[in-house]
Order: sequence, then structure tokens, then C-alpha cells
Amino acid sequence: MTAPLFDLATLQQHKQRTHPETTRELLEALDSNALLTDILSDTVRAFPSACLTHFGPYTPSHYLKGHYGIESLYEHNELEIPFTHQINERFDLIISYFHLHWHNDVLQSLKNYYRLLKPNGLFISLFFGGYSLTELRQSLLKAESELTQQAAPRISPTIDVKDAGRLIQLAGFENPVSDLTHMTVSYDHPLTLLKELKQLGETNALLQRTRQFMTRRLLHEACATYSQSFADEDGRVPATIDIITMTGWKPRNST
Repeated sequence: MTAPLFDLATLQQHKQRTHPETTRELLEALDSNALLTDILSDTVRAFPSACLTHFGPYTPSHYLKGHYGIESLYEHNELEIPFTHQINERFDLIISYFHLHWHNDVLQSLKNYYRLLKPNGLFISLFFGGYSLTELRQSLLKAESELTQQAAPRISPTIDVKDAGRLIQLAGFENPVSDLTHMTVSYDHPLTLLKELKQLGETNALLQRTRQFMTRRLLHEACATYSQSFADEDGRVPATIDIITMTGWKPRNST
């Protein structure tokens, strides 16, 4: 068991206050349905029993129901109710939707999904990793270091695509694949990005975070640093978003 990084109670509070319908730039850029289509369209088997796991609030359940041979779709918010060890070999397909980056023990979570799959079942995970939010990370670090000569952790560490590949292999999956989709989302101001992250519940829930609110001065300096360092000629600022996709199959002869 690795030392926990995240305060899941705080994360749950963040998720309960979300408004994903207002996060136009980020959700449109993600186009997660297209990523799922690329994976599921390449498979020839049907998935009668499927599970969509998430931390809320936005899920693609409407896109999955009635497609890819899915006869029943079970939606499960793992942040509210973790899977129990009494459930085994229940699903033909498990989709972990944009929450693995919040897990305190990713390898153990992958082993749990493996256990929940029926033999010849498929696991798919999409989550934020790589260099996601690198511009925001750098700007906050520089601004706070200059103002206070120290910097509190404000952006979560991420998993890179190579580590993702090793983890899914260690969990026991066959034909493991990890891939990275790199994109850049453009914003009119850094505050717009911060607002969208808050509305998605993707804000600081690190156990080692500072308990003090960000001061107006720090926020102003961080936004100024962000714009000075990264803005284009039109004054818009980029936000790097790296989506890691992992897939793996449970062997047919597994017990």
C-alpha cells in the first residue's frame, strides 16, 4: 500500500459542488466519446454486461447505452461507494472514466478491476496524466516562490504513459496498451481555466496542501506570470491536457 496523496473527503466535496454544463472549452476539447469509439470499434465481441465507473459528475452513459452490444450498463460512483471484495467476475466491460488520476493506490485499483471482470473481459481507463496543466503548475510555483520564498503543493502529480503501461501489466491484464492523447485548450484568461477546473471538481485535494486560501495577490501574480510566459499574440493562454488511455483484457482461462 503506497502512502496516500489525496484527501478523498475533500475531493468528494469538490465533486458535489460541480457544474459541468458550464465547462464548454475543456469538455468540448476532450471529446472523450471519440476516444472510446476508437477503442470499442476495434473490438469484435459484444459486452452484454458493462460497468462505467466514475467520480462524477459528467459521464458518457448516454453514449454507451444500446451500443457495442451493451445490454445492461451499471454506473458506479467509486468516490461515494468503493467496490467491495465480495464482487467477482461480474462484468464483460469496465470503463474507468477520468478518475484514476485521483486514486491513492492505482495498482491496487487496477487489480480490483481485473477481479471484477469476467474472463475475456475488457478494461478501459481514461484519465488526466502526462504534462497536464504544466503551464498552470509552473506559473503558480514561480509566483508563490517569488512572493513567499516557498511554494505549497497546488497541482496534483501525474502518471506518465510509460508508468501507466507498467501498472496495467503488473495488474495481470493481457495485451496491455497505454497511449497518450495530447491537446492544448485555449482560454481568454487564466481565470477562465481555474473556473472550469473548479466547476469540474478538478481542484486541489492533496493531503499535503496548504489549508489557507489563495490570496488575491498570489492569484493576481500567478495569472500575470501565466499570461507573460505563455500567451499568444492574441492574448489567449494555452492549457496542456494529456489524456492517458489504458486498455487490457482478462485472460479467457483466468480463474
